[in-house]
Amino acid sequence: MKKIKLLLISLILFSTSLCAEIINVTILGSGNPRPHVNKYGPSILVKTNEYNLIFDVGRATLIRLKQVGLNVSDIDKIFISHMHFDHIVGLPDVWLTAKLWQKESLNVYGPKGLKKFCSDMIELYKIDARYRNKGNLSLKCNEDLHNVELKEDLIVKRFSVNHGHVRNAYGYEIIHKGKKIVYSGDTSISDNLIERAKGADVLIHEIIYAPDDFIEKNKRFQKVYKSHTNVEQIIKILNITKPKLAVITHDLIFFESPKNILKMIKDKYNGEIIFAEDLTSFDIGNTINKFNYESYR
Repeated sequence: MKKIKLLLISLILFSTSLCAEIINVTILGSGNPRPHVNKYGPSILVKTNEYNLIFDVGRATLIRLKQVGLNVSDIDKIFISHMHFDHIVGLPDVWLTAKLWQKESLNVYGPKGLKKFCSDMIELYKIDARYRNKGNLSLKCNEDLHNVELKEDLIVKRFSVNHGHVRNAYGYEIIHKGKKIVYSGDTSISDNLIERAKGADVLIHEIIYAPDDFIEKNKRFQKVYKSHTNVEQIIKILNITKPKLAVITHDLIFFESPKNILKMIKDKYNGEIIFAEDLTSFDIGNTINKFNYESYR
């Protein structure tokens, strides 16, 4: 019954008939480094009629992918924002599972350090990898490509952001048939991101919050806090960029509820904004329609 429901939803989502082609975005994981049973590690699925793109592969990415009716063999490209563990810990799982599915190639794009990560991963799992199949999977890890043109009307562009001590941290801009999606990755307020996000259909952005007294008493946390985007900075970014929909994900919130943080933002920003949950999904066409795959498990 669940499979039938997923099939019906997929048919509705990607029926093009006389309407504009839809691009679908699903937040596979909305969590942070702290394990949470309902919020898995950061990962985003961008789906067009021809491509399935994954941005970051946090904890249990493949579990969520399965819940939206896809397998690892359906992944076309993976894009990594930066090399912090919570954004890449799922990559060995994706790679080894792809071998089980006899996938011929897996293309991963990301910052400096990705190639070494991939080569170390291959060395670490070489015995298991050989056992799984004949080893025909071609793993290609790319560090140097800033723009990836998948076809004439689908381009992925990366841009630098400011993530504290991380020298190579990126956000991504996805452009498809006049529609624009921007993903911040991990960042404090960033001029590059603001410029890319102006007029976006969907801006997917991280956030951090903690009470002032907590920040003042914790010097170690101060460094973490400064490397992410706080509430006032989010408000500034949104009022400048004015996306059709703002999606807050990968939230690091201490001693407060997302509901109250959302109210703080809405008090100073009039646009449409939501806090993502795992499996929150959007169809972007002539309008933006929101739903959650959770209802269809």
